[in-house]
Amino acid sequence: MTIKYKEEYSDFYVYLEKHPQDCCCMWRKNNHQEMVYSIERVDVSPQLRRRGIARDLLNAAIQHITVECSQACIEISAQPDEDSEITKENLVTFYESLEFEIHQKYFLRTDLRLYLDASIKPNPLFDSPDYFKFTI
Repeated sequence: MTIKYKEEYSDFYVYLEKHPQDCCCMWRKNNHQEMVYSIERVDVSPQLRRRGIARDLLNAAIQHITVECSQACIEISAQPDEDSEITKENLVTFYESLEFEIHQKYFLRTDLRLYLDASIKPNPLFDSPDYFKFTI
């Protein structure tokens, strides 16, 4: 399994070389907060699920972000597509296995964060205009 990387219109992707349309992870840098990245999509087609592909794609994305900004905060939302058999709870459990932590719970989604540098992580996790304790 070969994972490739590309950038397109300020979006960044890692994808499975043999299945570029079926398996990818897309993220972008937050334009409003320095050192914050948002993973926007993790897509693995149903026939390719349960093979560790989503985990590999997310880990590859995290690696790329780490190289760019070792103190990044990475945000992700557990919000399955409406026509998916995957539940929000399945996604939360999966993201937590990658060390993301629940930040906010909503009816249709749960937001999680991963701090690459624990020294900038607020305790407890919360939202405010200056919720990051950056020490640059």
